Amino acid sequence: MDKNYYYDCVKSGKSLKDVFIVDSHMHLGCDRNFPIQDTNNAKMLVSKMNRCGIDFGGISSLLALGGNFEKGNDEIIALVRDYPGRFYGQIVINPNYPEMASRELERCWSTGCFKEIKIHPVYHKCPANGDVYRKVYHFASGKNCPVLIHVWGVEQVSVFFELAKQYPDVTFILGHAGGEIPAQKLAVSLAKKYDNIILDITGSWHYEGMLEFMVKEAGEDKVVFGTDAVFHEIYPVIGRIAMADMSDTSKRKVFGLNMKRILKLA
Repeated sequence: MDKNYYYDCVKSGKSLKDVFIVDSHMHLGCDRNFPIQDTNNAKMLVSKMNRCGIDFGGISSLLALGGNFEKGNDEIIALVRDYPGRFYGQIVINPNYPEMASRELERCWSTGCFKEIKIHPVYHKCPANGDVYRKVYHFASGKNCPVLIHVWGVEQVSVFFELAKQYPDVTFILGHAGGEIPAQKLAVSLAKKYDNIILDITGSWHYEGMLEFMVKEAGEDKVVFGTDAVFHEIYPVIGRIAMADMSDTSKRKVFGLNMKRILKLA
């Protein structure tokens, strides 16, 4: 591949067709706290994925995160079936309803539409090391199922020094990699220490050089691409990686090969 391939493609507005890309952090629906361009946004997402060259998307329901997790997970089941081979579902549960949560994990996993679990300790006001989430990690361990967690701030990153050690068979993907600079630096040290910690680059803003720092310090196998669509636009995040100051091998891994390994895709 030509060394200028990534730069030339994004500069000219072409899709990265020769690169396997997995968007590991997407959402379907709408949210009360954010203006969303199109509340019935499945077609919009697929159109943008096609334009950018995104092959596969990990997606959770905003309805599931913010209200009715059973109905929201059903939205994801329908999406995965409507667009075969384009999305994999992320099961959302609310830890404040522990019995329902356990049943929902089993129900959703049995459909074959999900490859991951998504938890949001902030939305659900439950710490990532809470009792119900520990049951989630036990479930994930038995199913070889990664867990994507919204993680923001030093305190939320810190609990994974304990959890990574206690659940070595669970791949923890730290959404936003901690969000803030001190937290992201701590997350990098965590990823260096534990094989089962992965850094997700999504965020409301991005710090210059932080992507390159993550790849250099934590390792090119420990960082994954994600856009946080539909909250955020897809296109700039493609450019962020394509024009990053790192090797083509690192870019290919971040774009999709790392998630391909984590999800054990063929």
